Amino acid sequence: MLIDVIKALFYACSSYPKVAAPHRLYPSEDYEICILSTLIPAVSLYSHVANIVSEFRRGDRSIGSLEIGKTMARGISIIVQDMGFRANVALAIHSVFSSYLDALIDVIVRDFREALRRLYQALLYVPADETSELIKVLRSVGGEYARVLDLLELSERRAVMEGMNLADLFSLMARHMKVFEPLANQQKVLSIIASAENYFKITRNINTALSLTFIETVREALPQSINLAKAQLQDLLKLDISYRKAGKDLSYAMPYIIFASLYLVKSAP
Repeated sequence: MLIDVIKALFYACSSYPKVAAPHRLYPSEDYEICILSTLIPAVSLYSHVANIVSEFRRGDRSIGSLEIGKTMARGISIIVQDMGFRANVALAIHSVFSSYLDALIDVIVRDFREALRRLYQALLYVPADETSELIKVLRSVGGEYARVLDLLELSERRAVMEGMNLADLFSLMARHMKVFEPLANQQKVLSIIASAENYFKITRNINTALSLTFIETVREALPQSINLAKAQLQDLLKLDISYRKAGKDLSYAMPYIIFASLYLVKSAP
């Protein structure tokens, strides 16, 4: 249901404390950008996604005609048109992916992990012309996306000539942009979901569970001297401020939190 996706994206963006990533207690615009960059594509495209998944269930579509690449490209175009250079394109892509995941759970398979497995499998069957379309839109965004595509020598023509699917594309992009790693590493996503589930069992609070999951996910990027298990909110907020002042950005872990958030929303009593 769309409401589940909205709740999950809200929890993911707003949960605190996070360090050098969006949360609702830091007075910067990254929280608002996170909310808008994820919710706008979800609200705009969820009905379309749900219809596609329903047609797939009826046998009117094959696994290769779910339009995942095309819908991701549409999601990017929508937020860039609405938000301009402020849009977080990678989060928009993960928002669309989460919408497909939610629709699969509601329409085809109730088990979250099985639905996730099937969606990753579907990435392998996305036709090359859709991969090419997504590359074209990413290149038009410019900045780091265009730089990485150039570095990887990824072009629309190459995608078609080599028959690239979305799994191929995200695996290559993840080499240089960690924010794409979740779309290329199903096992790590499952591991982080398991952590979120355990934290929720202990805390019975989605916000706290997601915050602890985020801290665990980026643990290697945080000071070894701080005891994160005993750290107080004030200590983490101070660390957040100091990291931001130093120009550090750990928001690459946000997609993992989006998946974990959707899992908790769908499964928490």
